[in-house]
Amino acid sequence: MRSIINYINILIYQTLKKIKQIFFRFSQPRYKKMSTSEEEIKQEPPKTKKEHSYTYWVDKEKQNNPNIVQKEPKKIDPTQIQQNQSKHVSQWNQIGTWEEKKIELSQVKEILEKGFKESPVQSVDQRIEFYNISKLEGDVSIVTVRGKKKPGYHLKLNVKYRGIGDYKGAKGVFKYTSFSDDGDRDFEVEGAGENHKEICKKSAQDSSDLLEQHILKLFQLIHE
Repeated sequence: MRSIINYINILIYQTLKKIKQIFFRFSQPRYKKMSTSEEEIKQEPPKTKKEHSYTYWVDKEKQNNPNIVQKEPKKIDPTQIQQNQSKHVSQWNQIGTWEEKKIELSQVKEILEKGFKESPVQSVDQRIEFYNISKLEGDVSIVTVRGKKKPGYHLKLNVKYRGIGDYKGAKGVFKYTSFSDDGDRDFEVEGAGENHKEICKKSAQDSSDLLEQHILKLFQLIHE
């Protein structure tokens, strides 16, 4: 009896093994072997690497064309540079767009001192005259806008005055604490001297417009 049972188990085992082999065979994907011609079609051609150099963007046809005139840099004439500098306009700014150039204060003070020395400014009542610049601080520049030049400035300056005629001996200083191209004018007057100190001080205060006009007239000489 036992031998019959063992035989049956062996048959069952062998049957299951065959079924498993058949199932495994049909479950695997089937691959078709490609021919040599098909492999050549599928194979992509090798990519060529671009050469990078400074001639990459050069048009070789234009470069080798004898009819095209090659532009070469031109040397700037030094005399032309000096002329433009004297006019406060840079070499690159030939059309006169907006440009600003700083002017040395020593140059401005020299112009003002010479102007007051040659043409002192008398007060409205002719009691005093403004005759010299004793102090100059701040910034002065020449602004060029569309070919037209005008001075730009923000200054502090002191102008000396003295009594004339019957008011000799009086003196003082007209102090601009702010003198700017935007029209800002702040000043104070200090009087000195034994005689007519207050009278001459008032004359200086009343003549502020005349003094301002004279200074602005001298500023026009800066860019000429």
